[in-house]
Amino acid sequence: MFDRIAEGVFDGPIMPEMLDRFLGCDLHHMALAREGDLVVGMASSNIYLHPDKPVQAWINEVGVAPSHRCRGIGRSLVTAMADHLRSLGITSAWAATEHDNAASRAMFRAAGWRATEGIVMLELDPPCADA
Repeated sequence: MFDRIAEGVFDGPIMPEMLDRFLGCDLHHMALAREGDLVVGMASSNIYLHPDKPVQAWINEVGVAPSHRCRGIGRSLVTAMADHLRSLGITSAWAATEHDNAASRAMFRAAGWRATEGIVMLELDPPCADA
């Protein structure tokens, strides 16, 4: 399934150990778009658990090969992932993108997502002392 991946679907090469860990965890989910046996798009999601909230999910990443963009693949992947999450009983999901990423924002809007205001994303750099 991950033998042939079009350039630009993922940020870098697939690391087999990380792929196995991702696929082996029931809190991680991925939808793939394929053209024949070539993966041309993907959307990944993580299930988020917290003791005082219902189960939530977030769309971690959506990637579509540059050669296959502007065909509705990203929108279809996000819609398929949302449908999958609903089938698991998850009623709340979120995603984040950069303010200037017009293509990503348009893709999510086309899939029925709405933008929120007032959210600030913070990053820790470096992620941890022993990284």
